Amino acid sequence: MKERILTLALCAAAVPCACAATGETMQSPGKVMFVGDSITHGINTGSYRWDFHKILVDNGVKYEETGYNSNNFKRGKGNGVNLAAEKYRGVPFQNRHSAHEGGQIWQLFQEENTAYTQPGTGMEFKTASGVKYAGQTIGGLVKDHRANTYVVLLGTNDIIQNFHKGGSISKQDNLQQALLGILGTGDKGGSFSGRGTMDTLVDAMLQGAATRQVIVMGLIPPGRTQFAAADHAAIVEFNKVLETWAQQKGVRYVAPGPGTVDVAATPADPYGALVSPQQRVDWIHPGPQTNLIMAGNLAKALGCPGRTAGLPRKAAGKKGGFSCLHKAGEDASWSGSLKTAGDGSVTVELAAPRVGNGYTDNKWNTQDCLSLSIDTGKHRGTLNICESYITWGKDFILYSRDMSTNKEPLRVAYVNGKAADGVAPGFYVWLGNQLIGEACAAETGSGTPGISAAYSGQEGCKPGAVHAAPKALAPAAK
Repeated sequence: MKERILTLALCAAAVPCACAATGETMQSPGKVMFVGDSITHGINTGSYRWDFHKILVDNGVKYEETGYNSNNFKRGKGNGVNLAAEKYRGVPFQNRHSAHEGGQIWQLFQEENTAYTQPGTGMEFKTASGVKYAGQTIGGLVKDHRANTYVVLLGTNDIIQNFHKGGSISKQDNLQQALLGILGTGDKGGSFSGRGTMDTLVDAMLQGAATRQVIVMGLIPPGRTQFAAADHAAIVEFNKVLETWAQQKGVRYVAPGPGTVDVAATPADPYGALVSPQQRVDWIHPGPQTNLIMAGNLAKALGCPGRTAGLPRKAAGKKGGFSCLHKAGEDASWSGSLKTAGDGSVTVELAAPRVGNGYTDNKWNTQDCLSLSIDTGKHRGTLNICESYITWGKDFILYSRDMSTNKEPLRVAYVNGKAADGVAPGFYVWLGNQLIGEACAAETGSGTPGISAAYSGQEGCKPGAVHAAPKALAPAAK
């Protein structure tokens, strides 16, 4: 099939571009339709769409959301958040989409969708109790809304809610047949052209006259404590087959999970997602931190730099006022003075810090951490880096990855914030160009600006050079 991806170069417009040194500009994704389930629609804490909106605003990229759904759960009512009236830096969040709670792929093809038996495979699909799809079928969505970009995040409910021959899909003996029925293709070369598959869903999108690109996102693993290993295995297997299928189909696959999957759980339990309160609000729905990471992963895959939190960008290769406080190769425990801007803001950069030795000794060391404490005089906070986690303070997990092989800089900035722009005060953290910590809590400072670093282990730490700038700067492009 003809490639329908519109390559997104890097951005321009109101905010100085992170890739100014390259001269590239990012084209707008145009009219965007998000198609998915409750994770896309927004439940408990909103949606990754809100965080994605803020990334595009920071990069001066204009776009339009479209879809049959023009609302979200109401703020302060039930368990949800209404984002329709929210603005970020003066740009309203449109909050339009084609997603609904309990959404499944096959429902986009069925007028009546309480149950559906798929021809060819005999697979039985059902809606969850009390849930009914009330949106347009895919043909109507493509024809009436004429979206340029489709972002699809579907499959979780298809796997965990449906039953076939008396058992859930993830627990039946023939998992490959189940995945064949959901995707329309299998990793062993099999194909199935029945209605209600990811394959036929994307075909309908690609056939739209206005379509420029289709993006399919992988699934986030559910919490380890709520589901059996077979459920996690089904999610992971689905993502593997989905990625292979996307490459063959000529559409873009985006893995939303990096940073949210618990590295320290491997290899005994490689499927479990982080289930801390910041990362999850229940067994599957993302919390604010996961929404932040998902949006960043999506933007990164599209070639878009991360959030700036309203701060000015600097061209690639320019330190823009950074001064070296500590050189690479020296002791990991040290302290020094710190200059801040007149408003108390400051940015500190660690050049590619590495901690630990990974899993080479058959265990993850989550105890020994490189701790970087920043004190602006008025505000103080600590970033901790261990083999498998980046945390704010002791317990707030920002990101999970093998930090022993890290090659990206970590930046921490204290931002005073601006309520009118929707920028909250606090510490902001970037890994490379991706914002992984937003408005992290600050303690009361000591009155004297200063910085210190300490490593609790005996070996396996390379903090890298540490730079600071009295004026807060967003990360430069790589």
